[in-house]
Amino acid sequence: MLIFALAAMGLQAGSPAVEPVEAREEIVIRGTRMRDALADCLARQCPPGEEVDAAMAAAAESFREGKYLESKATLTRAVARNAQHAAKIPGKMSDLYATLADVAEHEGDNELSRASALRSVTVLRKYVGADHPATLAAAARIGDMRLKLGNTQLAATSYRAAAEAAERAGDDKVAAALGLRRARLAFLDGSPRTALRYLDAAERRYPHDAWLSRQGRILRAQILFRAGDEAGAQRLMAGITTGDQPPPLLAAPPPPSFQSPAEDASRRHGEPSITITSAIEASGAIRWVDIGFWIKPDGRTEEVEIVQPGTGTGWAEPLIAYVAGRRYAATDPSGPGFYRVERYTLRPSYGLDKMSRLKVRNGEPTLHIVDMTSSVVPPKS
Repeated sequence: MLIFALAAMGLQAGSPAVEPVEAREEIVIRGTRMRDALADCLARQCPPGEEVDAAMAAAAESFREGKYLESKATLTRAVARNAQHAAKIPGKMSDLYATLADVAEHEGDNELSRASALRSVTVLRKYVGADHPATLAAAARIGDMRLKLGNTQLAATSYRAAAEAAERAGDDKVAAALGLRRARLAFLDGSPRTALRYLDAAERRYPHDAWLSRQGRILRAQILFRAGDEAGAQRLMAGITTGDQPPPLLAAPPPPSFQSPAEDASRRHGEPSITITSAIEASGAIRWVDIGFWIKPDGRTEEVEIVQPGTGTGWAEPLIAYVAGRRYAATDPSGPGFYRVERYTLRPSYGLDKMSRLKVRNGEPTLHIVDMTSSVVPPKS
């Protein structure tokens, strides 16, 4: 499944361990030519399931190159060609819709992102059943989508509804996982006591699951870290990261603001925000860069740098300090640490132009992040 896993909840996926480097080497994007493979698939009229896989791989290739519109178009066309086969390949169609939702979110098409996330769940409800574990688990995507688009209240409502559905179906594992999502969201919303209450309930519901136990420890450590108990947080994390498992993120500074002084002032005085900022041209262009960095054994980040400039680097300089200020859980002090690459996209959303009634980019620019580590070749020793 090629769904782009966004770092919406503050818990980062990681990268495999690599050897330390003495001299920096260029990060190279893997050119797998998945778009050619999709063209070949279509030319020989390959089966729907194979085409969906090829389309998602081709869209991921376009996305890595910063061709967001091309990526979105590839997925949209695949949906149009294969929606009629959903009864035969409901799982693959659900993944296709979810992937389209993630790409559309980065590209600024909030309406398409919402619709696709909903369809990724409804196709499973229709063809495998509302109480099927896959359907119950996929329902979390609706809350995830709403959180990514900045609506924490609707996200909380979605997680609660999904958790209640899992409870009614008797699926304690999915219900506990959704309880963990509710706990994370409460923590991000500044309510650590509520977060602990949800977390305790989730762990009581499904007490012997290794994944849930690990994620619960991470969240408890984040709460301790935010409360100023860094030593306690690191003690709680001791031994949780072994082998090539990435260290969990414990804390990060607030992401930089890309609003112009005029926009900041309008917000302070309750006035409507303007849509042209210092970081976005009048044309409403998307900005993106890839930033690479090492997570050292003590949990600090080093060698933070822009490894793929995308649409230019000037606007992204504040992101260097943002990544440099993160703290991860400590790992084996004799190890090399972990290397990570993240895509940062700053984009305005679409809306209707008041004069022409056409769909244009006129929304407030927002920052979106996705882990790209698996899409790059790590530095060589």
